[in-house]
Amino acid sequence: MIVFIVINLTMTSSALNLVSGLNDKKIMIVNVQSFDFPWPMFCHDVHHTGRGPFSTNNNSGLIKWSFLFNGMYGSPCINSEGTIYIIGGYSLYAFNPNGTLKWQIRIEGVGESCPAIDKNGTIYFGTAWGDYTYFYAINPDGTAKWKYYFGGGVEIYSSPAIGSDGTLFFGCGQSIIALNPNGTLRWSYHTDLVVYSSPAIGDDGTVYCGSHDTFLYALYPNNGTVKWRFKTGDWIRVSPSIGDDGTVYCVSTDKYLYALYPNNGTMKWRTDVYAGTSPTIGLDGTIYAGWNALKAVNPVNGSIKWSYPAGYIEGGTPCTSSDGTIFFGTTGGDLITLNPNGTLLWQVHIGECQSAPAIGEDGTIYVGSMNSEGMGYLNAIGAGEPKKIEVLAPRIGRLTIFGLNLCPTLLNKTIVVGSTSVKVKVYQEDELLNVTFKIGDKVYAVDTSPPYEWTMKQRFGDKALEHLTLTVVGYYRGQYSWTETIAMRYFHFL
Repeated sequence: MIVFIVINLTMTSSALNLVSGLNDKKIMIVNVQSFDFPWPMFCHDVHHTGRGPFSTNNNSGLIKWSFLFNGMYGSPCINSEGTIYIIGGYSLYAFNPNGTLKWQIRIEGVGESCPAIDKNGTIYFGTAWGDYTYFYAINPDGTAKWKYYFGGGVEIYSSPAIGSDGTLFFGCGQSIIALNPNGTLRWSYHTDLVVYSSPAIGDDGTVYCGSHDTFLYALYPNNGTVKWRFKTGDWIRVSPSIGDDGTVYCVSTDKYLYALYPNNGTMKWRTDVYAGTSPTIGLDGTIYAGWNALKAVNPVNGSIKWSYPAGYIEGGTPCTSSDGTIFFGTTGGDLITLNPNGTLLWQVHIGECQSAPAIGEDGTIYVGSMNSEGMGYLNAIGAGEPKKIEVLAPRIGRLTIFGLNLCPTLLNKTIVVGSTSVKVKVYQEDELLNVTFKIGDKVYAVDTSPPYEWTMKQRFGDKALEHLTLTVVGYYRGQYSWTETIAMRYFHFL
């Protein structure tokens, strides 16, 4: 069996790791760009395969750390030093692998895409939801390099892909855009409806991108003229991917996954995957896509190899490690991990996930999520000790009287009677600055050394029986924090 791997450079360490994971197969190296970065862009590479070059065998699904900020529909990318970049709310963030904040830069508008990193380390992305839409180029130290102004009334939900000459391709408003590396416009191709799709780039430089006008476009990279276009039955919201043999895959909201010949855009086959996520491609060529279930599709004829009922998948686009393990997020709030045969390996609840996961060099999974209040998180999931705190007492769903944990309560309510010590377990204490105890919004105690405890020994309102929210925050170096909250019924006599 011959497997085609896409890289555009000499053999980098990432490529060598990928090859070593395929030592039972013959390898033919062909012409694809993927710098020596763990995860330089959306779905890893310009083909949008979602294939990571690193093993995740040691990843057991432990949440190592979670960084809280406003809003989260964006996806992370990772540079050669392991720095993770992600857009959250009105900022681009750069994180060290241990979860500490490296830098943050304010942007105009909200970003909802995945940044891309060029071979020099420059970070590129666009904005949406603002009065003014910009496409940004940011230096690795967090300073602005340039920005391109598109005006108001248009938005960028598309993640950029970077051509071999540094050209930046992405969707903006109703157009597919090409910018030169210096921030000047190369060309713009206008479609009939909005472009949310993120372009993929073929080995010959052809740019493939979908539009809500139902067409998948193949454009020449030098001038943006149409090579061919293929009409589907409905919107193309998500992004195309490209197989090792050049086959172009796209998903339409008409429910079908399409396989197209790259030379003329004619259809090889189509299969019903019920729309959903962007398609990605495993090491053996299997295509992963779906909406109410993740489906594994045979690249030869489009037949379904297996289907995993995961709940709804939207932006949580699947990716695969060098072991063939599959990772994806659901709107129900789980990061799900499957074996190559479609059986569950593990899953972890992180909150609503419309973020495409990225895989770090040590096998850590980085993925965004959002809680019910619209606050966003960047989560690091992998092996090692977590960076967090745990409230050991009082226990959630239990009756505690004068510090004694007595029994479970009806309806899993937390009830505390009389003076009770709040006891906290701390992880990675050498990085901890303090533990802060709050009732509602008011701070009652700050503890900087063990044991990390605070005694509730008073009324916190006018009544003997109150409905309270206890909040305990562990503040760590690097502007990182971990928060635990307990809603309780609290009774105190005095």
